[in-house]
Amino acid sequence: MSYYVYFDSETFSECDIKKAGTYAYVRHPSTEWIMLQYAVGDGDVVIVDKYGYNEADFAFLQRLAADPEAVFVFWNAPFDRGVLKHCAGVDIPVKRTVDAMAVAASASLPLSLAMCGQAMGLSAEQQKLKGKDPINVFCKPAPKNRKVRRYTPEHYPELWQAFREYGARDVETMRTIHKLLPTTNMRRTERNLWELDTLINERGVRVDVELIHAVLAGI
Repeated sequence: MSYYVYFDSETFSECDIKKAGTYAYVRHPSTEWIMLQYAVGDGDVVIVDKYGYNEADFAFLQRLAADPEAVFVFWNAPFDRGVLKHCAGVDIPVKRTVDAMAVAASASLPLSLAMCGQAMGLSAEQQKLKGKDPINVFCKPAPKNRKVRRYTPEHYPELWQAFREYGARDVETMRTIHKLLPTTNMRRTERNLWELDTLINERGVRVDVELIHAVLAGI
């Protein structure tokens, strides 16, 4: 019998995802995971911490990925599947994934996890961290005028702990939203289209590069 695995990830990269896009970002040589958060069904959230690495927790994640009965639920599947595949060596087949964000979109709900949660009446308190933004601190290079290339938990231990707790709440929030999401507009036909769209985007589209260069050169 199939079961759900709710998954989220946090990464560090020198690549600007807003400029490069998801697929280039997850393939960038500087991109690496720093936290992998997952929960099996209604179980507790497990956090695989890059800086406090627990091999058993990562090995269990690998076993879940290999289990044909495990269906992984993501919020923005192209990103988290890409992180797992290209940064962690864990490849989840598209057919064993659910993109809760796509399901939310099919119901005209917000694409932001926090905003979707608010629209569905969930508490907004768990969505925000006060003070420093850990994404800017831990997930991006330090400003050029700093002596360090990147910040780690050694620099901000309390903020890192808050980041871990925030990551766990994200998984819990996604799980709650997934259970409440209407699936009326995500039937088999729409699901098949979503799978095809995902595969096309991952594979890319063949283009005639020489022709493009010729057009740009005015030949």
